[in-house]
Amino acid sequence: MKYEIGDKILVLLTQEEGKVVDIINEKMVMIEVKGVKFPAYMEQIDFPYFKMFSEKKPVEKKKLYVDQVRKEKTVTQPKKEEGIILNFLPLFDKDVFDDDVVEKLKIHLINQTKTAYNFNYNCMIGGNSNFQLKTPLNPLPIFTCIMWLLKT
Repeated sequence: MKYEIGDKILVLLTQEEGKVVDIINEKMVMIEVKGVKFPAYMEQIDFPYFKMFSEKKPVEKKKLYVDQVRKEKTVTQPKKEEGIILNFLPLFDKDVFDDDVVEKLKIHLINQTKTAYNFNYNCMIGGNSNFQLKTPLNPLPIFTCIMWLLKT
């Protein structure tokens, strides 16, 4: 006999636990699940131990309140002066053959020094001023960036 009276069992269909109350014959036993007694075939029940060991137990989450949260430590490192950087970024477009073609260039002027500068740009075409840009370039902590587009 696989089961004896008083053995804990698991009903395979419903995954409920119960116990063996009586042995009817070699193929059937009387089981009790949540106070209800009913007969079951031996193939319909199993020992609950595999399920107990293979299931993950739910972990209780601890409540964490705002005053218990540790504050982030900010490490302030002095910024390095890297100079004034001229940065070119291509803007792509598709041509007739679905190839990427550079349509425009985005130009960034970045001041990564501790000194403020005045930037003056004047585009002359045929001796005439076509486009003019005057702006300050602020130092490191403020981080100013000038951007304009050029068609290729």
